[in-house]
Amino acid sequence: MLRLGRQQLEGLGAAMSRVFENEMAVHLGQFFPPLVEAAGAEQLRETIRLGVARAASRGLTFRGPVRLYLESMLLFGSHFDTDPQYPWATELLSHPDAGTQQQRADWLYVKILEYQEAISGPEDVHALDTLHHLKSLVQRSRDFVGPMPSSSSGSERFVADMLRQLTQAHPRKAEYIGEEGLRALIHRGLQVASRHGLSTLRIRALLIVLMMALGHGCAEDPLYPWIARLLSDATLFDSTERVGLLEMQSLAWFDHILAYYSGEAPP
Repeated sequence: MLRLGRQQLEGLGAAMSRVFENEMAVHLGQFFPPLVEAAGAEQLRETIRLGVARAASRGLTFRGPVRLYLESMLLFGSHFDTDPQYPWATELLSHPDAGTQQQRADWLYVKILEYQEAISGPEDVHALDTLHHLKSLVQRSRDFVGPMPSSSSGSERFVADMLRQLTQAHPRKAEYIGEEGLRALIHRGLQVASRHGLSTLRIRALLIVLMMALGHGCAEDPLYPWIARLLSDATLFDSTERVGLLEMQSLAWFDHILAYYSGEAPP
């Protein structure tokens, strides 16, 4: 479904050219069509510019590695290189002097293929199941009701409940990430929720499951502008309304992706 193709590594130069941006816009539209369609052309170009800058900060400036970096953003979220779900990406990209750009890109490529096989199975046999698992995570956030507990014991209970829910909803990915990675993801979600003034259990749970599905930086990812818009909308004073709209948009997004890959008409 979303297999990566090896590309010859050619120099990109010091600055991103408009030609390269246009080329990547076309390529990424073919690489992950429903995601790019859902994001829109303007958001895609913003993602490309962000990706080129982030890749450069990691010492990747050649055409092939930058292209792989952009593909990885579509697969795992624009902030995949700092996501606790993918520590191998952080490790490979945090050491620019660990090898040549080609070597580091090759290592990253191998790790991505290993991840895809672990989660979606050989030849992507479990790919649709994976998408359904991720969609079910969004629906499981309804199990959380009431305000976020202020005590440390209450907060730890929430973390334990989230660990159980994430593991039950998507055991294959939960096993791959491991408890330490899941806990780091949950605490990252709580930090982002606090920053946005999100106080109920349900909306915090929903934000965390979106991070597991779309990447830990989804609240500021140009690929998912609807998340940032709903989290920062000052007109949505009511938590019930905010979480309802966020859940509705999330489920619509998954239905769009699932319809594309299952060959069905969108609901």
